[in-house]
Amino acid sequence: MKKLWKEENGSILVLTTICLTVIIGMAGFAVDYGKLASTKQDMQNAVDAAALAGAMDLGNKLTFTTIRSTSSSYLNVNGYEEDGNTNFEVSVLGDTVTVKVQKEVNVGFSAVLTHKNTQTVVAEATAEVTSIFGTGPYAMFAGQKIEDGGDGITINGNNIYIDGNIHSNSDINMPKAVLSSGSVATAVGNTSPSSSGWNKGAITLDMPSYKSLKNAVTSTCKQVTFDSSVKKNSKTGFQELINEAVSKYQTKYGGQGYKTQGLYIYINGDLTFNGNSSTAYNAEFPIILTVKGDINLNGATLNSTEACPIDVISETGSIEVNGGGAEFFGLVYAPNGDVTINGNNANFVGSIYAQNIYKNGGKINVTYHDGADAFLPKSKVHLIN
Repeated sequence: MKKLWKEENGSILVLTTICLTVIIGMAGFAVDYGKLASTKQDMQNAVDAAALAGAMDLGNKLTFTTIRSTSSSYLNVNGYEEDGNTNFEVSVLGDTVTVKVQKEVNVGFSAVLTHKNTQTVVAEATAEVTSIFGTGPYAMFAGQKIEDGGDGITINGNNIYIDGNIHSNSDINMPKAVLSSGSVATAVGNTSPSSSGWNKGAITLDMPSYKSLKNAVTSTCKQVTFDSSVKKNSKTGFQELINEAVSKYQTKYGGQGYKTQGLYIYINGDLTFNGNSSTAYNAEFPIILTVKGDINLNGATLNSTEACPIDVISETGSIEVNGGGAEFFGLVYAPNGDVTINGNNANFVGSIYAQNIYKNGGKINVTYHDGADAFLPKSKVHLIN
């Protein structure tokens, strides 16, 4: 019995069999896992594309039926059609489109242990449609690159308060400025001040695309057009412009839809207001004013609110504001020119985007607000999940 107990012949075969079983099992699980992981990645790519396409339709104000059809077509092109093993859901909530796909995938070795011949793979994506300003919130943004001779953001004087992030693709020169707690100033070049929160050596960022905005306005908005430059010398010049635009709107479209959707105005030339004693204009509904060339607001104070913002846009030129006292809510956007503000006691709530931004004179407050672009058409999509 002792001899038999100590007999080792055949033990190698037993150990080898056990090891091979384990190795083969691990290999089988690896193959199944690899197959499931590959399917998951492929599905994720498909739902990402489908959600982005659906969000673009949402921005174009198309129906849910069309949004779902577009998303489905992107899934089909990528090999996912609804059948016994695959189903998908498309949902719309606010400015977002969510696409979810579930697929039953056949497995091999792991079925021995799980007693299931298939495993469920799920992929989901949510895309949001925003205005061209997207989710990159800036109180001020200067786009001209330092290598192209950009000045960036230059503000002279005292009593300068910035509540929100700012960025310059060249320099920031506003030595007397106060940056609110939690806000950050970034510049590709140098910053003045150079204390905490003021950071030089940043990366270059792209200016939001005017072309995308123009296409969206043309395709989705009711716009009235002035065929040539507009110049107003009277004290109520801006009110006169708005009255003329409303008349054009009612003649072309009828009704008063502009009061809720915004009054979109396009001037095919320059816009000039003269007169330091002009009567302040108080917005009574949202206004999106786009001028092909330069905009000169001389003494024409524009007062607006979150409910009734004013967006002032120059397509190819610059924007110059002379005179103080403005309580302005909205956007000032000159993608191919500069913005210059002269005067005292200006309060801007929203965003200022231009190649370069200059402020001369006394007190100015600039506060970022994410509702400044609320009435702009949606034309930029991005994944948020």
